[in-house]
Amino acid sequence: MKTIICIQGASHTGKTSTIRDIYTELTGDTPAGGDFEDVIDYQDAKIGFFSAGDPGYALYNIIESLIQRDCIIIFCSCRSHGKTQDDIERVAKTYGYKLIYVLTYRSSNVDVEFIRRHFVSAVIDMMKSCINL
Repeated sequence: MKTIICIQGASHTGKTSTIRDIYTELTGDTPAGGDFEDVIDYQDAKIGFFSAGDPGYALYNIIESLIQRDCIIIFCSCRSHGKTQDDIERVAKTYGYKLIYVLTYRSSNVDVEFIRRHFVSAVIDMMKSCINL
């Protein structure tokens, strides 16, 4: 099932780190730098990644370019409301993609790495289910 999985949240809540961790888990490689864009082949499916979701990025155009590269699953990020969310919703509707928003797991008294590791695992399981639908 063609799906955009959007990691949603406010500034500095781990959206980019989560997308980087998903990428690393699927590829065994760590993307260079901070925000990144890439397409990988995973179990005969193209998976797109774009980690920058702050205002000022042309999210519609970037996600559209991943769609044009035949990505079945696209990981991206956006803020909780506003133009970044509007762009993602518009491109999903235009191209017939399902859209799933997920919020990063957070805790005030549990190690952030422990939480993120479990969150990444859950999101990857969801991605695999989307591929197999």
